[in-house]
Amino acid sequence: DVNLLKEDVGTVPVWVKLPGVPATAFSEDGLSAIVTKLGTPLMLDSYTSDMCMQSWGRSSYARAMIELRADVE
Repeated sequence: DVNLLKEDVGTVPVWVKLPGVPATAFSEDGLSAIVTKLGTPLMLDSYTSDMCMQSWGRSSYARAMIELRADVE
């Protein structure tokens, strides 16, 4: 009684590493605006999120998970 039909994949979650983000864009809103150009923003990794929330500095890169459409080149 198992259904083995293959479903089409419409979207794929992908982690992206963003090197050299300007200090003025190193916030949740700024990073969201940048990754929106690539796909649909889903979340920041915990380290990047902590830096944005507590304003205690910034790393040499930020990481965000975005959702990409699988049916588009």
